[in-house]
Amino acid sequence: NNCYFTANWAQTDFVIILDQNGATSPSYPSDYLYTRLNSGVYLDSDRTKLMKFDPNEANRNPLDPTPKKTFNVNLYPGEASGASFEFGGVTYNSTNAPAGTSVSHTFNGFYQNTESSPKQYIDSDGYITEDGHLAGREYNADSTEAQRTWVANWTQGSLTLPEPTASAGYTYNGWSCVNGAGITVYSCTNQSCSVTVDQNLTCTAQWTEACYEIKFNDNGGTPSSNGTHPSYYKKYNDDNNKWYTNATCASVDDDPTVANNMPSKEHATFTGYYDETQNPDLKIFAGTNDTPQGGLTSDGAAWTVSDNATLYAQYECDDLYHLMDDGSCGSCP
Repeated sequence: NNCYFTANWAQTDFVIILDQNGATSPSYPSDYLYTRLNSGVYLDSDRTKLMKFDPNEANRNPLDPTPKKTFNVNLYPGEASGASFEFGGVTYNSTNAPAGTSVSHTFNGFYQNTESSPKQYIDSDGYITEDGHLAGREYNADSTEAQRTWVANWTQGSLTLPEPTASAGYTYNGWSCVNGAGITVYSCTNQSCSVTVDQNLTCTAQWTEACYEIKFNDNGGTPSSNGTHPSYYKKYNDDNNKWYTNATCASVDDDPTVANNMPSKEHATFTGYYDETQNPDLKIFAGTNDTPQGGLTSDGAAWTVSDNATLYAQYECDDLYHLMDDGSCGSCP
């Protein structure tokens, strides 16, 4: 008897790998999408839910849900006295910090992985494109895993950090942000800082204690042979009797004095250096006839500064002399 054999063929099926490229949700399984040669891309392994690219067709079976990439950011005002900032209409300080917010990246779709100019295969709403449909139809036994990997594309999310304020005596130096491992991943020293958020962050405002310069003005007098006294420096938050000799407020002068740099004026006595912003003028350093000569006064030991300042020499005309319009001491006519 003659025997006849009929060959049976089944269409070859393949899996598409979705690389979510850092998405925080959902977690797609590696076999989330399926293809069939000459048919297209399906949402199910039974190949019943064909993803359709034509917007006029019903039951297009989009990818649902689409990926999300969202990270949390906590903001702290820092350790400066009185530090605070406004965020989202609320003022935050040490008592109610942190200000918590989330930053989302924008999902732009899934793209082909190996092309120099990648084509979009799934759009931002989860619908397959015509390019994606055609690619799925053409996968065969020769298609590599890389060719069958579709990669999520994102527009990165960013956050503009607020500009905080603090009590007098502090200088704002921007923000520092650390990740969950405590590693600094972003810092800025600008008045306005914008950070690209691609992981959970804790951001803290940065401050340094201001070091204010105190200049001396001989106010029309003649500097001593040692010259005009060089600048001193002070911090707002230090003990008031702490004076420094360098601009970083690192070297303390334990005995601040102008004794070696007292100016003079003809027919007059130097009475001291004064803060002329006070009313009346506040005497900070003693004069020639004081004890100790040129030393810090009790007012000077209690003096607080919140900005750079200048101390002005003052003089008292000797007997039989009086102050002239030009500041000199002239004799009576």
